Amino acid sequence: MGKYKFGIKRYVPQKVLAKLRACWKDNNGLEIEYFYYILDLITRIPTWNKGILDKYDGFIPLNAYVLKTVIGTNYSHYIKFLLNKGIITSDKIYVKNEKSKGYKFTDMLESDLEEVLIPPKHRLYDLIIKQKNNQKKNYSRQEDYIKIMRKYFYKIQFDFPNAFAWVEKEITSQNKKNCSFLSLKKIQEKDFFFDRNKTNYRLDSNLTNLKRELKSFLKGDLVCIDLKNSQPVLLNYLLFQIFPIYWGESEGRGAPALCFSNRHDEVVETFGRYVIREVRKIPQKDEKAFYEEFIRFHKWTMGGIFYDEFLKHIGGELTRDEVKKLMFKVMYSPNFINNTSMVLYQKEKEYFRQVFPYISHIIFALKRKDHTLFSVFLQKLESELFIDKMSKALVERGIVPLTIHDSFIIERKDKERASLIAKEVLKEYFLENPKFSVEFIKN
Repeated sequence: MGKYKFGIKRYVPQKVLAKLRACWKDNNGLEIEYFYYILDLITRIPTWNKGILDKYDGFIPLNAYVLKTVIGTNYSHYIKFLLNKGIITSDKIYVKNEKSKGYKFTDMLESDLEEVLIPPKHRLYDLIIKQKNNQKKNYSRQEDYIKIMRKYFYKIQFDFPNAFAWVEKEITSQNKKNCSFLSLKKIQEKDFFFDRNKTNYRLDSNLTNLKRELKSFLKGDLVCIDLKNSQPVLLNYLLFQIFPIYWGESEGRGAPALCFSNRHDEVVETFGRYVIREVRKIPQKDEKAFYEEFIRFHKWTMGGIFYDEFLKHIGGELTRDEVKKLMFKVMYSPNFINNTSMVLYQKEKEYFRQVFPYISHIIFALKRKDHTLFSVFLQKLESELFIDKMSKALVERGIVPLTIHDSFIIERKDKERASLIAKEVLKEYFLENPKFSVEFIKN
């Protein structure tokens, strides 16, 4: 059993734990280990699902099927107990095939985390160990270069004392503080995960969802190489696949062709022939204005200046970080709020529409049927670029990266070679290379 000889560690807010123990006499035969599981899950899920705390206003969706599989058919008794005792509260929102009911700790019980143990003789202990063993079996099927990256990842070192001190000092939200604390504890306890996402093929790990500032506590002489304004660059690529005629000197328009690869069939298969046909009608209103907007979007994204130029056009009403968040909301959120006619993130989408009215219309149309098709297509493209192509090429040349979706961390001595390799890979996709930034990781 190794490191789990004395039990499996889980973490529950101190005040929550005190409240649970105070009302334990009313437990009606329920097992405290399953309470630990549920309460830990509310903090644990945000460590692998970045942004979920903001997405659902602090409520964490708990899948009923998973709870039933782990706890049994009486899982609802545990949830009702926690609700009735005022330990958790629910948003009561369930959207079929999209969102489970969400739960969060009541405000008065938000507090720092306390360690609890799932003992070796408990059924839950056996189930968690089985899940970890199955995870290892999945790892054995990984491609060779991914296995090399995983073994290197397992050796990462952190300045934990200063990292924990930073969390305590700089993060004011208790929920987000606990999320960062638990993320660090998982690394410290070598509770690693490192696998490809089955939906978008991203390589998810303890690092990918770690707060950006905490990466500065990685030990070593390291640099982070990051694709500038990566999400707009990926959107740029998709737009070319839908409207190739608006690029290319052969059409007499004077704009450089964006890319080599042709994914027209894949785009049609993803979004549907009818949707693509309707999207291609959008320029007909004013082709000249449409083309000028595309050229502007192309220059901003490929030049690595998208966020700065966007700020100029909206008159400095937002910060650069706010523009980045705005773009995620524009690109990856549903068009409407829970099947109503109310536009989700209307203010942010209006900002974008003012600067790029045609592209705004295109994004809306591509997300009309199912908004996840749009995000998954772009994430798959990102994974192809950074994992299937770039990471593989780096490993084959003796440079093992720590990847974080659209960026990678390497040793400083390999900076020049790695930058050249990254640019070589992108030449297979773009005639005009997007821009990278190189940031030294201070520790």
